[in-house]
Amino acid sequence: MKTSKKVMTLMIPTMDGGGSERAVLLLANFWASEGCNVRLILFRRTGVLLDSLHSDVCVHSLDSRLPWVQVWRLIRLLREQRSDNLLCVLNTANTVGVLAQFFGRLHTRIITTVQNHMGAKYAHTRSLLNPFRKLVLGWVLRRADQVVVVSNQIQDYLVDELHLNPASIEVIYNPVDLSLTKQALERPEHPYFQQSVEPVLIAAGRLTRQKNFQLLVRAMSNLSENLRLIILGEGEDRPELEGLIQQLNLIDRVSLPGFKDQPLAWFKWADCYVMSSDWEGFPFVLLEAMSVGLQIVSTDCPSGPAELLDHGSYGRLVPCADAAKLADAILLAVREPMDADRLRGRSAEFNIQKVAEHYAMLLA
Repeated sequence: MKTSKKVMTLMIPTMDGGGSERAVLLLANFWASEGCNVRLILFRRTGVLLDSLHSDVCVHSLDSRLPWVQVWRLIRLLREQRSDNLLCVLNTANTVGVLAQFFGRLHTRIITTVQNHMGAKYAHTRSLLNPFRKLVLGWVLRRADQVVVVSNQIQDYLVDELHLNPASIEVIYNPVDLSLTKQALERPEHPYFQQSVEPVLIAAGRLTRQKNFQLLVRAMSNLSENLRLIILGEGEDRPELEGLIQQLNLIDRVSLPGFKDQPLAWFKWADCYVMSSDWEGFPFVLLEAMSVGLQIVSTDCPSGPAELLDHGSYGRLVPCADAAKLADAILLAVREPMDADRLRGRSAEFNIQKVAEHYAMLLA
C-alpha cells in the first residue's frame, strides 16, 4: 500500500468507546503506521480511546458543543490545513462537515459515513422531531461528495426512503485489526474467569436503549444456573439494568464491570458472544468476537448481523425482542459450537488493511 505521502483527515465528535470510534481508531492508527500524515478532528478532545491513538496522529479539537461554533471553527481549520478531503464519521460530524463546505465555499471534498440504520432508529425512538431529522439527514447526504455506508441494508434505506442516488453511495464494512488477536491476551481478573464454572457469555456496548441488554438479562432467567453473563460498557441504562438483575435474582450470574479498553482479552476467555440490539449499522463488535473464534448469537436486527453472519452461516440469528428464542439459541451455541477457525476466517475478510485501502481510494 503506497500511501507514505498521503494526507488523511478524519472527523468524529469524540473518541468514546463505541464501534464507530473504534473503527476510526483502527483506520487512523493503520494509516499512521504506514507513514501517512493523519489528522483527526474532534468536536471535543475527550474519550476513552484517545490514549490508544498512534503517536503520529495529529489531533485537532474544535472545543465546542455548539454546532454553529463547530462549523465556523472547522471552516477556519480546513482553510489553514488546505485539506483536499474530509472523512466524517457519525451523523453529527456529517452535518458539521457539509455545512462547513456549504457556508465556507470550501474545495474540500466531504465524505460522509452512515454507521446506523436510521430508519430502524426512528422506529424505535419515536419523536415528533423524527420527520425533521429525516429531512436534515437527506439534505446533508445529498450535499456530500460521497456517502459511505457500513451495510447494504443501510444503502437500501437511503435509496428507497431518502431517495439518494445509488451511484453516490459506497458500501465499506467496518474493519477488524487481526494483529491484535495474535497478541498474548491474559485472562482478565474477574471471578467468572477464575472459577471452573462454564460457560461464560459476554456482551459489550453502550448501556443504551439501542443495545437492549434488558432482553439479554431476561433471557438469562430462562437459562440454567451454571451460565454466567458479563456485559462490558457504560451508559444511561445502568440503573435500570442493575434493578432488573436484582429483580430477577441474577446478581450472582450477571456482572456489569464497566467499560474495558481491551475487550478482546475478555472475548478470548469467554464461550459465546451475545448481541441483543434492536438496531445497528454494521456491528463492529461481532467482528472482534469472531476474530478470537468466539461463538456468536445475535438478534436479526437491521442492519448488519445477517450480512456479517451470512444469514446464519457463522452464527445464530434470532428475532428481535424474543427472550425465549434468544435463550434457546444461546444454549444451542454452547452445546453445539461452530468451528472456531472458520469464524476466524470470516473475520479476516474484514481486516483493517482491506478496509483502509478502500477508504484510501476515496480519499485519493
